[in-house]
Amino acid sequence: MLFPKLKLSLLLDSNMEFQEKVNLKRSKQVHLAVGQKKSALVLLEVLKNAESNALYKNLNINEIFIDKIEVNRAVKGRRRTFRAHGKINNFNSNPCHVKISLVEREKSIPRSYSKNC
Repeated sequence: MLFPKLKLSLLLDSNMEFQEKVNLKRSKQVHLAVGQKKSALVLLEVLKNAESNALYKNLNINEIFIDKIEVNRAVKGRRRTFRAHGKINNFNSNPCHVKISLVEREKSIPRSYSKNC
């Protein structure tokens, strides 16, 4: 999970850059790799879509929290690329399905930490 129990309105504030949002949650300086940044930006687009869906359903955005984020494998895309001297190589893609569950509640529930886990 990238942002557990974080307010959706705080995450989708358009005045903040993505790096500032990550630093806000983790309270430290973070440098993301190119693939991680691309994946996080796709996830941010899905969250913006969830925000617009909540507005359409007349829900209060300030009371919506992320409950779960689930990422599953999808069917591989298989294509061919043609090479020199009549050779053929595979050209595969590894897509995924992203599922986000949002919950509307008054305030965030504090996470319980135990030393036994």
